[in-house]
Amino acid sequence: MKAYSDTLSLDDLRDCLPPGIGMDATPMNRPRTRRHGWTIRLNDWSRRQHKNSGTHGAATWDSPAASYDSHGEWMAKVYDLDPDAVIAVYKSRDDFHRQTRGDYLPKVNA
Repeated sequence: MKAYSDTLSLDDLRDCLPPGIGMDATPMNRPRTRRHGWTIRLNDWSRRQHKNSGTHGAATWDSPAASYDSHGEWMAKVYDLDPDAVIAVYKSRDDFHRQTRGDYLPKVNA
C-alpha cells in the first residue's frame, strides 16, 4: 500500500506497528501528494496467510501478510499522529474511520 505524510518519519510509522507485526517500507522519490511517501507492506510471522503477489497468486512463505485488523490498528495509530496522512484508499483520519465504520476508534469503557 502507499502511505503519504507531510510530518511523519519512517520511525513514526514503525512505532505505530501492533505487537508481532513487521513492516517493509520503500521510500518514494518525490511523492506528489505529500512531503514524504512510502510503499508499505505489513508482515505477520504468526499467520499462515500470505500477501498476493499481484500476478502469480500468493507470495512465498517468507513473507506472510498481516491481517486486515492488523492493518486497521496500524492505520488508526498513524492517523492519531497525522490526521491528514493518506494511506491506501483513505484520504484522512476522518475518511478512514468513516469507511471502516468506526471499527478502529478507541474503545470507551462503559
